[in-house]
Amino acid sequence: MIKRAIEVDQAALAVAAGLLGTAGEEETVNAALREIAALRRRLLSFDEKAAEAGGSAAAQRT
Repeated sequence: MIKRAIEVDQAALAVAAGLLGTAGEEETVNAALREIAALRRRLLSFDEKAAEAGGSAAAQRT
């Protein structure tokens, strides 16, 4: 891993830590990054499957 100096929204970090069940800033940021990547992959897969079935999952979500 590499070290980065970034500004982090403390309120958002606290909410993310609560939702993810993490302790500590580094653990929370890394867990949040993994979670959003996994979520986007699942949504993309869902959209692809819906397109194959003739529908638009993205349109249904909006």
